[in-house]
Amino acid sequence: ANDEALARVLRQVRPGLSEWDVRRLVRDAAETLGQGEAFETVACAGRNAAECHHQPGMARLRAGQALLIDMGVRRDHYCSDLTRTVCLGAAPAPELAEIHRVVLEANRKAVRAIRPGRRCCDIDLVARRVIERAGYGEYFGHSLGHGLGLEVHEPPSFSAACETLLEPGMVMTVEPGIYLPGRCGVRVEDVA
Repeated sequence: ANDEALARVLRQVRPGLSEWDVRRLVRDAAETLGQGEAFETVACAGRNAAECHHQPGMARLRAGQALLIDMGVRRDHYCSDLTRTVCLGAAPAPELAEIHRVVLEANRKAVRAIRPGRRCCDIDLVARRVIERAGYGEYFGHSLGHGLGLEVHEPPSFSAACETLLEPGMVMTVEPGIYLPGRCGVRVEDVA
């Protein structure tokens, strides 16, 4: 449902829409495909994507800018959580394309490292090392992810401090990000 909601939103998003407009599109899709939003959607246009938990406002999306959408659909009492950073209407600036590449690599490597018996802190470290090696370590200021279920944030977490061992059946988010203050930000979040 969350993937379909995102697809519906992206088919309607175009330069000129405000962050609030994007949030309304997500709300409509979440109501149609589930029982509403799992949490209040984060929609960030341009430099606002550098704010990890930006509150949507009247900023309008311009061609070639980043649009960061962090959204979740609630369905059958369970929460989903997904973040994508996209660029519409023009090719992204080289800096934006580079940080997206790094964040996506961190996400994919962390997802591949997840298996029963691994410590949560070790999964966080996998993604963090990718970002640090690319020179952006200081711009990844949150944990890698969290448990997901009846609530959008449940224990355990993929963080440096969490030594919980992963077990079959745990549902976790993997959401590395790079946030360059006043310039741009990228987060890619999947559920594993």
